Amino acid sequence: DEEDWLGEDGKPGLVDLLTCWGSGRININTASETVLQCIPDLDESAITTILAFRAGMDGELGTDDDEAFYNMEDLAVRGRITGDSAEAIKRYCTFSSTCYTITGIATLRRGKVRACCRAVVSGANVIQWREGPFDS
Repeated sequence: DEEDWLGEDGKPGLVDLLTCWGSGRININTASETVLQCIPDLDESAITTILAFRAGMDGELGTDDDEAFYNMEDLAVRGRITGDSAEAIKRYCTFSSTCYTITGIATLRRGKVRACCRAVVSGANVIQWREGPFDS
């Protein structure tokens, strides 16, 4: 139903968790906490470690000190993630992406959204471009 697809009460819907682009694997370096929680056998401790590592020393995503894992060995050494969680990552995840979604929002000084656009890009190639109301 619509709630499952769009989400409700602040919870993400399937539209927030799935994509039709990419390799079919989850990028461990960009996946949200909710997406990581969907990976079978990936325990909460590993998820917490991944998110904290990615945020860097300041604990904030989107800053200059953010980190990324480069491969399984790096995950084991720097993230200290082993066992079932490491096997789950090996089976379902990747360490890089082929596609990214970029969302741009322009606002007026009072915060009202004036325009927005969303692009899905593969490398340097734009494979989808949408402009209009943010929720469309």
